[in-house]
Amino acid sequence: MIEGKLFLKNQMTNKAAMIQQEIGKMPVLAFGNSTGDFSMATYTIQNKKYSGRAYMLLCDDTVRDYGDLEVAQAFREKCDANGFYTVRDVFERADKKMYDRKKQLKAMGAATRL
Repeated sequence: MIEGKLFLKNQMTNKAAMIQQEIGKMPVLAFGNSTGDFSMATYTIQNKKYSGRAYMLLCDDTVRDYGDLEVAQAFREKCDANGFYTVRDVFERADKKMYDRKKQLKAMGAATRL
């Protein structure tokens, strides 16, 4: 006699099913960093009721991490083709907004570290 629990790996196409099972609802946000997360991200952006979004982290930081610019560019293209946001782009926009706001404050006489 063999007994035990069924073990499902939380990877690739199983991620979407495991998330659905765990939270009991269709997710509205997904975060990932590889093509192994694409099924989860694709499932999430199909949530029309709450406008689901998927964010993917690019491996393009060659200074603080082991990034590879060619791999990151290929991954970005796949993300764009699938309708996923890339986290690097989100941070770049936020940094620019913050920097522009600091310039405005400095022009108004506020003390800033610019």
